[in-house]
Amino acid sequence: MTGPLVISSYPLSNRFRSRVGEALGSTPEYVTVADIRVAGPLRWLQRAWIGRARPVYLAVESESSRCLLPALSAVAAALRGSPIKVISPDGSVSRMGVPQVGSSLVRLALASADSMVARCQVRLTRPAIAMSAESPGPSLATGWGGTKILYIKNTLSTGVRAGGSVGHVAGVVNALASAGAEVKMITTEPSPMIREGVDEFHPRGMDVLGLPSQANVFRMQRQTVRRGFELASRWKPDVVYQRLTLGDAAGAQLARKLGVPLIVEYNGSEIWCNRNWGAGVRYSAEFLAAEEQMLRSSSLVFTISRVLADELRARGIPDSAAGWYPNGIDPEVYDPSRFSEAMISDARGELGCGETDFLVTFVGTFGDWHGAEVLARAIVEGLAPAGRLNAVPIRFAFVGDGKNRAKAEGIVRSASLQTRCRFLGLVPQERTPVYLAASDCFVSPHVPNPDGSEFFGSPTKLFEYMSMGRPIVASRLGQIAEVLDHRRTGVLVDPGSVPQLIDALVELATDDGLARSLGRAARAEAIGRFTWRAHVEEIRRCYVRARHHHGAS
Repeated sequence: MTGPLVISSYPLSNRFRSRVGEALGSTPEYVTVADIRVAGPLRWLQRAWIGRARPVYLAVESESSRCLLPALSAVAAALRGSPIKVISPDGSVSRMGVPQVGSSLVRLALASADSMVARCQVRLTRPAIAMSAESPGPSLATGWGGTKILYIKNTLSTGVRAGGSVGHVAGVVNALASAGAEVKMITTEPSPMIREGVDEFHPRGMDVLGLPSQANVFRMQRQTVRRGFELASRWKPDVVYQRLTLGDAAGAQLARKLGVPLIVEYNGSEIWCNRNWGAGVRYSAEFLAAEEQMLRSSSLVFTISRVLADELRARGIPDSAAGWYPNGIDPEVYDPSRFSEAMISDARGELGCGETDFLVTFVGTFGDWHGAEVLARAIVEGLAPAGRLNAVPIRFAFVGDGKNRAKAEGIVRSASLQTRCRFLGLVPQERTPVYLAASDCFVSPHVPNPDGSEFFGSPTKLFEYMSMGRPIVASRLGQIAEVLDHRRTGVLVDPGSVPQLIDALVELATDDGLARSLGRAARAEAIGRFTWRAHVEEIRRCYVRARHHHGAS
């Protein structure tokens, strides 16, 4: 490790990385907060100390990422003899002198202390958990038109501009607005791809995130409630809608005090996700209480899969107060006809593909459940000297970034197959469709949950793949196997099966008729069933049913 070290809150896009490389004049080592958490802060610092001292750069690709600068500067300050510099969104570089570092550390200490105060406030004021009485609210019997919706989406993952959650938030908000609702958002940072006319408001006092990281949830909740009351003083919502996030019960508090119904969007227990896929859960009792408070204060809990609906039932949420519908797509965004031949040719050229190459694309955040390593192993085995993929001019593209990217990339690199595979890194959500349009086939190699529980996801990328009208190879797993009809709208393989994945890719690369048929059928299915418009219409229908059931009882 001899080059400069670049630390960021979240993986940087390839475009920004190029800007960083130009500014530094060398190839740096990139490290994210997630990388440091996975390695263990102390172990990572010990490794970073090995070798000579080197310059440290704190990269801020988006203004919202500046809230982590004090914490990042503390990490940088712990590295021996390293000058600290900041790379701003415009690519400019400035040095953090001793006074600036000292000021950042003071702000970090104050934010950390405030988080602990907010935690004490949560513990002292925690309400009893019980199913709440139905609040007066709109009937929604004739549609969403004219309904004022306060949509809450908070996260401590600053700077995220791609991934399933980004697509889901934009899809639901835009579909509600298109259906005639007046939507205003409270969110910790700007949300990509949100249509004009949807106002966004941000909790005040969150310009610095303290330590421990998860303690910031308590401050975030307090500040969100305050921001909600400010907004309600001049614009009272008819409904509060919150995407459930770790430890945040702001929606329940606001809905109760404003006297309006609460709709909770449940994409799985954030406690389970953080324990199995993330950095663990530091404040289990408080976060579980917040999750239960949100679920039991709601007029409707809406989720994305049958498995999660069953989970809600097991947690005591009655069927009358719950509903589900798969994730979806915006057919105007994920439409292959949007892109000209020139645009597709440019994208394929960027990926190193010729006209006759068969391009297979994976899109994801490289989470534990995405199975990117399975695809990487299939590439290595299939392109071995006697491998079956050698019979076709095939190339691969990996779009996205995340904690398992290095593992997948390492598998490919170990076989010296970098020229056949291109890892694009993080691509803004709005840019992804052009790469999909330039592809010939998509792969969704999801793997089972690590604890043996049933796969509960509704992969947003699956529906985006379908809408782009290309053949799909996907795991026979959970909702994926329910949505795709084997050999009609896709090819299903056993999760983790490298031989089956290779066989499917060879067949699709050599049978153009089958590939085209699968693509056409998949797009027709996506447009007919899996749009965000259909998703929010089912939310409305389930809300009307829940309201009627409560009135009848």
